[in-house]
Amino acid sequence: MQRSVRLLGVVLLIALAASLAFAAKSNADCKAAQDTFQDKCSMCHAPDGKGYAAIHTPDFTDPKWQAAHKDAELEEAIANGKRDEGEMPAFKDQLTKAQIDSLVTCVVRGFGKSKPRARK
Repeated sequence: MQRSVRLLGVVLLIALAASLAFAAKSNADCKAAQDTFQDKCSMCHAPDGKGYAAIHTPDFTDPKWQAAHKDAELEEAIANGKRDEGEMPAFKDQLTKAQIDSLVTCVVRGFGKSKPRARK
């Protein structure tokens, strides 16, 4: 019985350590994504994510806009640009898939204070 309790304690300790490591990585990824947004995106999308009406960039803080767009759609727009709706350049040659994912998850969704949307 004591051996089972000790084993359970070890398993829980390993799970906690893994969870903390994941949270630290996530925090670092989000900080990097915020820096990327400020460097590459904020000039058109505004530092606060509200966009600029004059150049027709979306307001990422608008709950209706957040609900209308899935993560996969946003990742596609960042990677390949949006030439049909303006002049958003493609970033697939400047950012990795992981960086684009972090931009959507941490920054764009963060402006709306919403969780990531379904990928389909």
